[in-house]
Amino acid sequence: MQLHLNNAALSQITGYISIGCWMVVGFPQLYENHKRRSGDSVALTFIFTWLFGDLFNLVGAILQKLLLTVILIAIYHCAVDVAIILQTFYYRFTRTHHLDEEVAPLQPQQQARYTSQREVYRFRIKEFFEILGELFGVCVAGVVVYYVASIFQNNENSDEDDQMEMRLLPQIFGWISALLYRKFNYI
Repeated sequence: MQLHLNNAALSQITGYISIGCWMVVGFPQLYENHKRRSGDSVALTFIFTWLFGDLFNLVGAILQKLLLTVILIAIYHCAVDVAIILQTFYYRFTRTHHLDEEVAPLQPQQQARYTSQREVYRFRIKEFFEILGELFGVCVAGVVVYYVASIFQNNENSDEDDQMEMRLLPQIFGWISALLYRKFNYI
């Protein structure tokens, strides 16, 4: 099967890449909490606000009858938010260190351990290429998912315009979600 790259295909590929980027958003926090056995770096007000934003997003998506993919991503984000909250409470209530004990920073590689400007430069270049490699991997995954999906996709193209009725209540939920995300993005 050939990979046909028209506007619709490019739109689907970039959509899959976007989904891939959004799916990893909570993993760094979960990993750091687990690695450090601490939830001290989590601002619960921020995470609860994100949870409420994700819940409003989910309810709005369901009420507007959006694509199943959108609803599943909203459910996933709610689950990640709840996982971070539960993990934070778990580590805070089972802590083995005292509150006044210093906890390692989230990014220990940025500690003052470099003796020269050259070492700092090398570290930043290495970090840049690691991030670039990860981004490239997500892009490749988007193309692969598109290719696999196009194999299983029904080739029937409907000429009907799928008009979606814009309903007020889902729009209100969507705007509340956006405001919560935006308002507490700076906590």
